[in-house]
Amino acid sequence: MKTDSDWGKQWDSYWRNWLVEYKHTIKGPGEDMSPLEFDADYVKDKIVFEIGCGIGLLAAKINSMVLCYYGIDISPFAVEFARTLCPDETNFSVVQTEQDYKIAKDSLHKKIDTVLVRHVFIHLGEEKVLRYLNLARSVLKPDGVLYCNFFRPVAEGSVYIKKDTDQTSGAVVYFPKDHIYDILGRSGFKVIKMAEVAERYEVIAM
Repeated sequence: MKTDSDWGKQWDSYWRNWLVEYKHTIKGPGEDMSPLEFDADYVKDKIVFEIGCGIGLLAAKINSMVLCYYGIDISPFAVEFARTLCPDETNFSVVQTEQDYKIAKDSLHKKIDTVLVRHVFIHLGEEKVLRYLNLARSVLKPDGVLYCNFFRPVAEGSVYIKKDTDQTSGAVVYFPKDHIYDILGRSGFKVIKMAEVAERYEVIAM
């Protein structure tokens, strides 16, 4: 089984290749291929924590709106690149997931208004999804909001990952709707809204 370090290296390679193909679209902070796919009220003047921030495309887009932004990612390369998108912002912090996981969990305990998990669970088996949901639960304020998404079983090549698996090797993972309610419930979340958007379930939970 791959270690977290192995997965970090795999995602380093993914993001390097992505930048080769799409870097011409990144004209500066806030201009990227990652649209703001949710109501801005969930981030405006809020303390925001993004799990799986990648190279910081969404972070750069919302940084001028938020009160404070924190991001984590498993890819060292992605973290370093994300930091370059908002280098002079004092309200902006990105760290590498596995090295700083416990630090983030402890230092941000009950301080976060909104947790974002965008296009992350589509690559994870249930064990890791639960781990990150538990992290989200621990850092959110009592009235805080989780905004996440899951892939519906309509994407070509999608697979359903059973409970005894951990992480995929690039396949698109889908969770049936009832499974999403179940896994969020086991992490202490109640689904407030679930909408079908293209191939995804967009979920707001508290």
